[in-house]
Amino acid sequence: MANALLGIYAGADRSEEAAMTRELPSDCEAAADMTVALMLEITHMALWRANVGIVGGGDICKKVARRLQGFEVSLIIHDPDIPEEDAASMGVRQAGLDELMAESDIVVDMTEKQPQAAGQAAGYDKYMALIKEFLAIMSRDAQAKEKTAGKDISLQITFEDNGESCYLNFAKGEIDAGLGVFPGGAAEVNLRVPIAMFDGMMTGTAGAKAAMTGQMSFTGNARKAMRMQAILNLMMSAYRAAVAKVGPVDVASLGEAEQEATAEEMPAGKAIVLPATAPEAPQQGFFAKRRAKRQPAVQPQQLIQQVVTAPGEDLGVTGRPKTYDIRDELLRIVTEMFRKGLITGIGGNISVRCGDNPDHCWITPDAIFADDLAAGQMVRIDLHGNTVGGAAELPVSSEKNVHTAIYRARPDIQAVIHSHATKSTLMGLAGLKFTPVSSDAALFGEVPVVPFMLPGAPELGDMVAEAMGAEKAVCIMQNHGLVVAGTSLRRASDMTGCVEDAAAKILEAKAMGVELEAISGKDLEELSELGKMLV
Repeated sequence: MANALLGIYAGADRSEEAAMTRELPSDCEAAADMTVALMLEITHMALWRANVGIVGGGDICKKVARRLQGFEVSLIIHDPDIPEEDAASMGVRQAGLDELMAESDIVVDMTEKQPQAAGQAAGYDKYMALIKEFLAIMSRDAQAKEKTAGKDISLQITFEDNGESCYLNFAKGEIDAGLGVFPGGAAEVNLRVPIAMFDGMMTGTAGAKAAMTGQMSFTGNARKAMRMQAILNLMMSAYRAAVAKVGPVDVASLGEAEQEATAEEMPAGKAIVLPATAPEAPQQGFFAKRRAKRQPAVQPQQLIQQVVTAPGEDLGVTGRPKTYDIRDELLRIVTEMFRKGLITGIGGNISVRCGDNPDHCWITPDAIFADDLAAGQMVRIDLHGNTVGGAAELPVSSEKNVHTAIYRARPDIQAVIHSHATKSTLMGLAGLKFTPVSSDAALFGEVPVVPFMLPGAPELGDMVAEAMGAEKAVCIMQNHGLVVAGTSLRRASDMTGCVEDAAAKILEAKAMGVELEAISGKDLEELSELGKMLV
């Protein structure tokens, strides 16, 4: 994907001409390093206890927030992709855009506006004109107002391709809609979706299941998201009316320039070199206010060494070289799950389909300690378990048959995680049933258990794939462990955590002699349907 543009504004002038604008590296860690380095440059090293506002950025925003902790800044963010609970855990405050702009000394804009060719920019402009007309039709729609008369739902949609957003706010029969971010702060329901996929959803060429392939990101209130289903047909009608008025847009051509970067195209890891000592800052306005504040015991030029990538440095999450493909994310998930205790040093295995060939997958090797693993040590196999590339000299995971059987049976599945999740495994050993005791547990429903079979047995994979069927994503292998499949590595990882958390609640309640009340009725139906979409 093309690199995003970063804009940093300091002082009262927030015009585009006043911004320091740079193109960010594709790598998230390197992008965060560059962002902090530029903030130090534009403020002449005077970041200490500044009021910093960040608009957008997603994962980059989280990494920037962590790097800014040493400067004791007051950090405000406006990003619909970061839930309020995540913001709180980061020690930052979510705010509306107007509030952020008013309170911040420094504003960092990471809303992922992409450098565009003239033809592509014209295509995006026409599509956003279509969206504007769609929103205008929705805001006047009498049927939509009637169906939402008793509801309060705020929805924000962000388009992956050009970083633009729009919102719909349903407030007891009134509908406010417009381009840009939701003005009331974080919307209750947030969708991040490629234009072509959104167009497919609105025209009926992409169903809900097709939409949930890992390319579409959902955050926010699950219950309110499900209530949006009641007006989906009205939204589709409004969209078709907008197409009729504005004219059709070739949405497929808009994404053609957005090709995944290859290893050869990746940045070389150049660092921004800042002066060893801070230059004299103007003794007036913004900079004078910053310099009047107490300075840190550790000087900023010492801290900068911790946040700027050294020249030529190109390391992954475990400090080992990156591969600049899906293996880097695979390693990140392995490391994350090992540190959570969901896989052990040599117990558990994870795989992901290869983006260039759906009949191949990358899988973790056997007999290498999880925390010592490097992205370049993943093994590439076909869907019959034959090694076809990667670290071919290493033994393939003994549970390759489980992974490949699921991929063969389920073309929608992109990642498989076999963990040794203690509590989930104990549920199978004790013969206890998973019940919908929480909203998370309601997402995955009943969990099938396959009888014990020696690890590595060819038949075991077929049994797990059969138990999962066409819609389930979770299965327990008796006396062995948990298997979770998903349309992305992140979703499979998150669902593994959901299953283990639900198991903990049920087991602890049993130990206390307490019977937990289960979710039922329409609430259970809504959450179950959402769970099918979030596989």
